[in-house]
Amino acid sequence: MTAELIRSFKFRRIPDLGPIVRDRYFVLVTDYAVEELDQALEDMMSSLKVVTGPNDPELRFDTLHKPDWPLTAPTDMTGICKKVFSSPKSTESLALARRWLATCQKGHLECSRTGSSQLPTRVIDLRPSTSDLQARLYVTNGENAPYVALSYCWGGDVPSKTTSMNIERYRDALNISELPLTFRDAIFLTRGLGFRYLWIDALCIIQDDFKDWEQEAAVMGNVYAGSVFTISALSSQSSLEGFLHERPPEITKTVNIGSHSVPNSEAGINLSVRKIKRTHFDYCLSYRGWTLQERLLATALLHYTPEGMIWECRTHCVREHGEGHPTSGMLKALNHFIGISDMDSLWQRVVQDYTTRALTVEGDKLPAIAGVARYFRNSRSEDDEYLAGIWKDTIPESLRWIAYEGSMVPQPRGYRAPSWSWAAVNGKVEWLIETSNEILVDDLGFQLLDGEVEDSPPGSMGRVVTGFLDIYGVVRECFFEKQDAWNGKLHIDKEQTCICWTDRELSSSNCFALALGLWRFLHGSINHLYQLEDQCRIWYLVLERCDDGHMVSCDTSESEDESIPELKFKRLGIAYADFEVLPSLPEHKQTLLRVI
Repeated sequence: MTAELIRSFKFRRIPDLGPIVRDRYFVLVTDYAVEELDQALEDMMSSLKVVTGPNDPELRFDTLHKPDWPLTAPTDMTGICKKVFSSPKSTESLALARRWLATCQKGHLECSRTGSSQLPTRVIDLRPSTSDLQARLYVTNGENAPYVALSYCWGGDVPSKTTSMNIERYRDALNISELPLTFRDAIFLTRGLGFRYLWIDALCIIQDDFKDWEQEAAVMGNVYAGSVFTISALSSQSSLEGFLHERPPEITKTVNIGSHSVPNSEAGINLSVRKIKRTHFDYCLSYRGWTLQERLLATALLHYTPEGMIWECRTHCVREHGEGHPTSGMLKALNHFIGISDMDSLWQRVVQDYTTRALTVEGDKLPAIAGVARYFRNSRSEDDEYLAGIWKDTIPESLRWIAYEGSMVPQPRGYRAPSWSWAAVNGKVEWLIETSNEILVDDLGFQLLDGEVEDSPPGSMGRVVTGFLDIYGVVRECFFEKQDAWNGKLHIDKEQTCICWTDRELSSSNCFALALGLWRFLHGSINHLYQLEDQCRIWYLVLERCDDGHMVSCDTSESEDESIPELKFKRLGIAYADFEVLPSLPEHKQTLLRVI
């Protein structure tokens, strides 16, 4: 922030608020335009700290700026600003982290821990009797003990990772000085907060043993859920970077204001400026695929950022500089399932967040969210099945995902999931409307006969080898008219025109449309495009043939005739048509098909 910008803030006094806060002010922005702001302010919160004397409390004012906000409006927040420790390794910083943990363990019912959890297969043992520079990789025997986990960005290859060549040496002794800085920082914190065991994936999984990796990846969600808390290297971009760095100093400017603004003042006000991220999600760790389940499943997280520490648990979120609020969003919602419809909508939100994140290895698409899927599985009916990111009981609604970026992003180089699964595509995936905001009026002949997925290892809910859906439904020939890179119009039998979203670039304009059903939106339902009063919508799954057979239509009464040839299709996209009133639709015979 420039001095000119600081001088443009005007201060007004608010009457005495008690012994803790003697003087309080609010800031009124009056005399500069948006283009005069520091560019970073479009994404940041500007925090102003006012100190009226050596023994007075520090007062903070947060001003939020967006281009479309009126600059003459008063600021949104005021409050006491606590000092951020210059070093996260300091005794005071560690003491604050211990207080946060103690408050969570003793005072938060939703964060209650029923004793120690079972240790993961391997942990880093920081035995008190060993040197500060020595540890060991300990292979556990199913015993229970408190442990800490680390969530971080690999940022490329990790030096000193565990392999089949060095694991025996690591079991004898692990030289801490040879480890990447992020790992050394995590070890310092674990010891400083009084814990013996630490779990880091690069050290506790044999990285060149695919079988071991598959087994450990399948239970990784349990590792984070069972830890006392997870250290989150939120802003560190690699294992080499570390996260316990000295904090940048505040920018201080003395502003002289007259007695008409602050009665009885003898001098100016010291204005200390520190730029603070508006949200702690706006760091590199929040853009990585694996770290979503690490955050959602952990009982508590201790985040480290250049602006200070952040404690986030299932009950509360508090920043080192004093700002705090009850936990919200998905982290809160995961602990408050109200009904199946809420659970289905929440799963959609999880997937939508997850698909905006990056994965270094394409094949990790399903393994990296398997822990969250297993968490959901425990709350669903016994008959429900998890089919490559789709819950069987939610078909056909869950098939209506949209590949938001379509052909604008490169598609996976190899097989990753069946074409009907959102995991088969790269890029952001969305559902235009939550299932809780609509009601099925007519299934239009859609019947799911069977659905199977083979995963590896079996039951892991991770990597998929193959999968299919067997469906009876109405399949109609159609023609796709491209409009831009990822959507266009779908003309069905020259009778109906639909909005169509394709998953990838189509090789042919001729395709097929499988009717999924007719839904009516509940009154007042809103999606991110427009308000939907009582409109109706027909959804179609857009398909391409992938066999050499011929189209065969049949009635459902003929469904047990095993001589009916099997038609194989792959998904190309999704399409829909809206109606103001319930349409009168002609009857069509059903077709037996397999979507792979």
